[in-house]
Amino acid sequence: MLTLGSVPSGASYVGKLLHRFRRDVEAAVLERNGLLTLLDQAAINTALRWERHALLSQRWLCKHAETMNHDQRLAYSREIARASDHRDRALRELGLKPREDDLTALYSTAIPVDPTPDA
Repeated sequence: MLTLGSVPSGASYVGKLLHRFRRDVEAAVLERNGLLTLLDQAAINTALRWERHALLSQRWLCKHAETMNHDQRLAYSREIARASDHRDRALRELGLKPREDDLTALYSTAIPVDPTPDA
């Protein structure tokens, strides 16, 4: 397993999310391929680093948005989107892609309707 490094003080939940993400990705690759090669581990590490970048950027944007100007907020937002794109590329390198049932579950969430109209 390649090292990911630590997260800044006060962001331990980011580390917890990353550990779960690593376990989930490793399990998906193992299910698909039956083993984890060194190249697989490197791609997983790359995906994790980009995910950490996105999570930390999101954290800092949320914590400091009030003191940032518009351009700074947009820069953080772009970093979050860029990191997500790079994470997804690393996952595709592993041969992982959404299953049909994953997409169905994502886009078929029922929205409860109140049967009593507003009066």
